[in-house]
Amino acid sequence: MFKSHMDARGKRGVPRVFRKVPISFEIMMDYGAYRDLQRHRRCEIFAEPLTANYGYLVPDDIVGTDIEGEYRETMDLVDSYRDESVMHDPELLQYLVPLGYLHRSVFSMDLAEVYYITELRTQPQGHISYRRVAYEMFRKAVAVHPGLMQWCRAIEPAAIGVHA
Repeated sequence: MFKSHMDARGKRGVPRVFRKVPISFEIMMDYGAYRDLQRHRRCEIFAEPLTANYGYLVPDDIVGTDIEGEYRETMDLVDSYRDESVMHDPELLQYLVPLGYLHRSVFSMDLAEVYYITELRTQPQGHISYRRVAYEMFRKAVAVHPGLMQWCRAIEPAAIGVHA
């Protein structure tokens, strides 16, 4: 009966019993993706302050183009401030480091929220950066709870996607 219910759930969320299964993810993602994903209300998030210590990502649609070098030069300017006092002030640093820099956080939630996030945030209309993070959350949840995650409709981000 449970399997038939899950097979036919359509756009409905998962049953409330999925809220009884906790799971956590340690995530390294660019800060822009973090700002999108941290808005999910049913997650407990433990985040490090934003720094330039982990490097940055180059967006897919810039890689291999004429502006990739300019992008990298601009992002690398943050390194030129490493010896400045601003780099040692966590509050000021939040305003200096661009969103493309990597950021570490831990997201704790339940499997119902994993379903919600991964089914919503892996859609092709979303930004590729958070789509990859959401899909990795899906893969890790499947590895831990394969039986419970079998009905999740996450979409593997194979391309940048379609933006309206």
